[in-house]
Amino acid sequence: WQGDLVNRFFREARASASIESEHIVEVYDTGTDPATRLPFILMELLRGEDLEMIFELVGALRPTAACRVIAQAALGLADAHYAGIIHRDVKPANIFLHTRPNGEGVVKILDFGIAKQSLDLAPQNQGLTRTGSIMATPAYMSPEQAQGARGIDGRTDVWSLSMCLYEALAGCLPWGPEVDTLGNLI
Repeated sequence: WQGDLVNRFFREARASASIESEHIVEVYDTGTDPATRLPFILMELLRGEDLEMIFELVGALRPTAACRVIAQAALGLADAHYAGIIHRDVKPANIFLHTRPNGEGVVKILDFGIAKQSLDLAPQNQGLTRTGSIMATPAYMSPEQAQGARGIDGRTDVWSLSMCLYEALAGCLPWGPEVDTLGNLI
């Protein structure tokens, strides 16, 4: 574990921890294990499945269920955007359907590993993800993110979330399963 990888790891923890939302996985602590010198993130224990696994198990969702899941994810993203954080990798695998101990379900957004904080809110994060570098899952990226455009904002997450809604309703993405690389997408 060196350099950029460790920085991204701890940035994910800081980004998640800085967002106050019941729809973002809670981060309790971070650090480096003194014995192994490996970094760790201590997060809330989630029970359930991510949306990608749900799609694999049942396919398309009923419209009311799809809307409930995506609406809760949208609330979490709104809280992230309010905190100045753009997720940049919204996809079904990062949308978790958590079952609380009382049996109530709540959607949690995971994996802020490539999140971008507004530079005016968090100048210490400059350089971890450079403008023009492409990260994320191509099939869910907005066109401007796929092109490496400067100044992407929360609308890129809205695009990605809309792809998740499409998949939840249709059982597939608009361009089919063959889009697994950026070259196939653009």
